[in-house]
Amino acid sequence: MTLPAPNSLARHLRVPGYLFFGIAMILPLLDLLVSVYPARLGTVVWRFGAVGLLSSAIGAPLLVLFFIFALALFVGDRKVIVTVGVVAALIALLLVAGTGSFALDALQMKRRVQAAAQQRFMMASMQAMMKLILEAISAIVLSITAFRTLKKSKRAASSRPEPRAAGSLMMGRPSAPRPIAAATEAPPAEITTSTEE
Repeated sequence: MTLPAPNSLARHLRVPGYLFFGIAMILPLLDLLVSVYPARLGTVVWRFGAVGLLSSAIGAPLLVLFFIFALALFVGDRKVIVTVGVVAALIALLLVAGTGSFALDALQMKRRVQAAAQQRFMMASMQAMMKLILEAISAIVLSITAFRTLKKSKRAASSRPEPRAAGSLMMGRPSAPRPIAAATEAPPAEITTSTEE
């Protein structure tokens, strides 16, 4: 699969598309950072709440990252495709780590929740876990797809025949040089005269 060559429409969409998608991706993450600041990694309550907010906030940036990948594929921008693959892989690692941390913190938080709110707490925790798992799978798939697209495009580019230089166009196959045969001249025939008696 080869990356499509940029055309006029793609050139017009490239800069505003990347700008719009970049802003739409960064703003939810900034809101998340502001809401969990200051970081208190040693506190169970903070970790549980931060990962829970992450599960709700990371879905929109992941969707926007997919749109950036689609635009880069349409334009044929390899650098952006590599960036999408790396960012998606980092998000996947963050979500996988967050899922494990959230599960352990949920068990510790369960002891602090009153008996009347246990069922609601468990339902909310399971919902956040499902979000984290599905978003991690989505990020992994997006990262693998981005790197596979680059790999296939490199194979297609390497298997493409190289264009011949101008002036080297030949019609048909060149014939093998024929050996020059030595000119053999037959000796002049002797003219015999018969004498009649």
